[in-house]
Amino acid sequence: MKKNSAVPYIRLGRTADEKVKLLCPEDPLETNWYRFYARSKMCNTLTAFKLHRDEYSNGISTYSVHPGALIRTSIFRDSWLATIGSILISPFTKSISQGAATTLYCATNPEVTEISGKHWDSCWDDETKLDKNLSKDEKLQDALWEHSENILKKILNK
Repeated sequence: MKKNSAVPYIRLGRTADEKVKLLCPEDPLETNWYRFYARSKMCNTLTAFKLHRDEYSNGISTYSVHPGALIRTSIFRDSWLATIGSILISPFTKSISQGAATTLYCATNPEVTEISGKHWDSCWDDETKLDKNLSKDEKLQDALWEHSENILKKILNK
């Protein structure tokens, strides 16, 4: 494993609760923004797979979707350096509409309802870049769900 890798080291010999603590740190500032982003995307994937397990038998299809790499947005609009970088790489990036295509495809195409519980990237059922050992870990999916419920309970009880 690469030491700089954002997510894979989480699965190494840890319990589901320990993995949840690494994926969802109490203080988001304890990790760099890229790792925090990667962990949040893994949480999205885990939740989608958990929902598939729980709801597909009720006729509800779920998908983990990735818009593809390098989407042109204005997320760094306040940084002149990032703006220059964005202009330079724009020929190699997707528009916001192109980035949204995978989500829209999964939400509206009747052909994919039978392919629920998969990871989609750029309008393809493609799990080649997905950390399957981590994302398909049902104990971790359940632990993350419970963690999320506990956070919601705390918020709602305030």
